[in-house]
Amino acid sequence: MIELCATKIEGSISEGMIKRSGEYLPPSFFRRALEKEGTFAGRQRFMGLLLLWRMINRRQDSEGVKGETLEIAEHEGGKPYISGMPHIEFSISHKGDLVVCALNRCGAGEVASPIGVDVEVIPDDERRISAIARRFFSSDENAFIERSEDRCEAFARIWTRKESLLKLRGEGIGRISSVNALQPAGLTFFEYRTFIEGDRYLISLCCCEDLICFDELEFISFSE
Repeated sequence: MIELCATKIEGSISEGMIKRSGEYLPPSFFRRALEKEGTFAGRQRFMGLLLLWRMINRRQDSEGVKGETLEIAEHEGGKPYISGMPHIEFSISHKGDLVVCALNRCGAGEVASPIGVDVEVIPDDERRISAIARRFFSSDENAFIERSEDRCEAFARIWTRKESLLKLRGEGIGRISSVNALQPAGLTFFEYRTFIEGDRYLISLCCCEDLICFDELEFISFSE
């Protein structure tokens, strides 16, 4: 069962929150969380790693997970993973004030299937999305958008599906035109929608066909 959680960025990250996080997070997570401190991208990364560790740590049967020894590494394509923990796969995405994390965990000694998640704000400019779609989407993806009642949401569905699929594969955004969101052989998508301060967000989770995910997006708060 894949877990999918989200958190909302509530303003800046205080010194108190950083101090408490240093006591809570594994050392490698904490170092990575502070790499872009003081920037909005840094806040997104910080909250993403807090969310990931909360999800890993909240189960009492966290087989073989010892925070002090965890190390986050990256595959050749840049996809992060937890070194020495093949039974845990995760994917983090953020857009604006929303941060989401997907976690696939199986028993110690097993190998978790890869997953990918992406979140975007549903746009409201049809002319702009048409130009982007013509450049990066296939003919059938463009046709899907054109016949949809809500073209802006349809665009967001295709875009987040493509990005989540690329994240599953460990490939960069530069290959977005090479994947087809409507014909993912052996893969499936789960979609979630939420509202934050008037913005519509759409989340796509990509995983193997034999996996299932919780029906609802769970929100976790880290407010002081």
